[in-house]
Amino acid sequence: MPDFINTIKNQFSREARPLPPEQKDTLPQPETPKAPEIQKELGEIKSKVEVSEEPVASPSAARQILPKTQSAVAPQNKSERLVSIEKVMASGLEEIYANLDSGTQQMLKDEGEKTASQIEALLEKGKDVAKKILRLIRQWLHKIPGVNKFFLEQESKIKTDRIMGMRKD
Repeated sequence: MPDFINTIKNQFSREARPLPPEQKDTLPQPETPKAPEIQKELGEIKSKVEVSEEPVASPSAARQILPKTQSAVAPQNKSERLVSIEKVMASGLEEIYANLDSGTQQMLKDEGEKTASQIEALLEKGKDVAKKILRLIRQWLHKIPGVNKFFLEQESKIKTDRIMGMRKD
């Protein structure tokens, strides 16, 4: 056993004194399995697992589990207007987006795509929808963690003005 385990430092003295013999025996010792035992257990586990290569026809097999990097939404043909709305929404946020962790980036991307499609639907209605678009963009920008609320307000107004300018085109 290393010497530092057998010593106790008193809070008032700088000297280390040895542990009493009855406390030495009470210290827990970690149990580590031996390498042959691990190999034996691994062999038992492999023998228990049977892998079938036949396709399983069950309702749960139809669902695919996607990695976190892929979106659950299937890629679709985006209209020109939708692509330009997404570009307007993403402009000026590149540095902030790059500093986010991957989970937050994916969430922000998914929410941004959903918000852009809602804005496109509002623009197609043809009514005066600036307040609704401003509200949607503001809600989307509030999902960015740790950003100044005045910056979010300013960015949402700028993006709303650009999108409303696209409506006239």
